This record gives sequence, C-alpha cells and structure tokens, in this order.
Amino acid sequence: MDEREGDDLLDELVALVVQRLDQGVRREAVEAELCQQGLPPADASWCVQRIVDARHQARSQRGTKDLVLGAVLVLIGSAITLGTWAAAGPGGTYFVTWSALAFGGFYILRGLFLKITTGANVSTTVGWLIASAILLGGAVGASIVAYNSTVGSEQSASSPVQPAVPPDSAALWTEDEPTTTAAGRATFSGRVNNLDREWSISKAKAQVTVYDAAGRQIDQFEIAVSPVTMPPGGEGTYAATRLVPASSDTYGTEFSWEWAFR
Repeated sequence: MDEREGDDLLDELVALVVQRLDQGVRREAVEAELCQQGLPPADASWCVQRIVDARHQARSQRGTKDLVLGAVLVLIGSAITLGTWAAAGPGGTYFVTWSALAFGGFYILRGLFLKITTGANVSTTVGWLIASAILLGGAVGASIVAYNSTVGSEQSASSPVQPAVPPDSAALWTEDEPTTTAAGRATFSGRVNNLDREWSISKAKAQVTVYDAAGRQIDQFEIAVSPVTMPPGGEGTYAATRLVPASSDTYGTEFSWEWAFR
C-alpha cells in the first residue's frame, strides 16, 4: 500500500468514525467496527479518542466564542440603555435595547451549555457561569432601575397626590331675597363661588322649603345650580320661579354639593 492509498484509507476511517458518532453510536461499537475494517484495537481506540477530543475541542471553542459574543451584546445593550436613561432624566424618553440583551443572554446560555457538555475545565466553566450571572443580572437590574426612574417618575408626576377634601366654607353660597307676585308666583335665585384652588364643585343644588304662618311645611322643591361642575375659583348660579300656596309665609333654603378633585 503506497502513501496515497494510506491517506485515503485514513480519511475513510475518520469519516466513518465521525458519521457513527453523529448517529449516536456508542464509542465501543465504533471501535469494534474499526477493528472489523482491519485496524488493530489499540489503533482503533486511539483513532476514536483523537476524533472525540477534536470534536470536544471544537465545541468548547465555539462555546467560548458564544460566551464572548453574548457578553459583548449585553455590554453594548446595557451601555445604550444606561446612556440614554442618564441623558433622559426623570420622566424623559430612553431606549431599552431588549433585542441586544435577549440575544446576548441566548449566546451566553448556549456557550455555557457547550462548555458544560464538552467536559471543559470545571473551574473555567464555573468562572464563566459566575461572570455571566453577574453580567445578565446587572443588565436586567439596570433596565429595571432605568424604568423605575423614568417611567415611574413620569407616572407619579401625571398622578399627583390627592389633597384633603376642602371644608364646607370653601363653597360660598349667596341667596337672593325671594320675590313674589300677586299671582302667587315666587322667584328664588342665588349663586355659589368655589373658593378652593384644587377641588371642583359638582352636582350643587338648593332645596327650598315653604312654610305657612304656623311654621308648618307646605311645599318643598330643588333647584339645580348651573353649570353642573364649577372648577377651582369658578362660580355657579341658580334661579327658578314657582307657584307657591296662598298660605305661604316664610321660606327656608338648604344647599348641597359634592367635591370632585380637579
């Protein structure tokens, strides 16, 4: 057998070993098949071992590349997120590079998987694992801090704390003297001023009670204030003309309303 034929045979044996290992055939079975091809047992074991070692080394190198690529992506994503967050300030707009962080995390996890499954040095693998955990944890933590410091501040600014309900004295009611006509019709009017600076007055109304000379109630009705809602510092009025009983003598008015924040 000349040298060229020997190289061709070696290439065929290497291809056979790679094919069988890719098919999931056990190493012992592959060595036995090589022996059937005429290779001595020691040479068959050496050949399979060399190919297994080469495959493990290639997977380990690929794992290292994935780890480095993942770390670079996470660092770039974190830098962009933190940089735009610092420039935005509270309530500003910034960018969270989720794609870079997600792909970086994927490559890091795949790199760790390749390292672990190829039997890489334990201390090296543990070191990569700790560094990856710190890197990913820092990136996620930075994104959360950025969110809470910008979006959270913006939400707080857009939802101010509700102050205490103002006292009744902040609604100043002015009642006009009722006017009556010979036809037995009476006109009731007045106004309300909102003296508060933060709360609005809504659903305000005047309830008029009619009494006779003996002080007995003989009629009662409500008059709505317009507008329905009076903003801080605003004013509303009411007016109505009613036909009252001939025995009417005096009138009493009670006011009611609701406070609404802004």
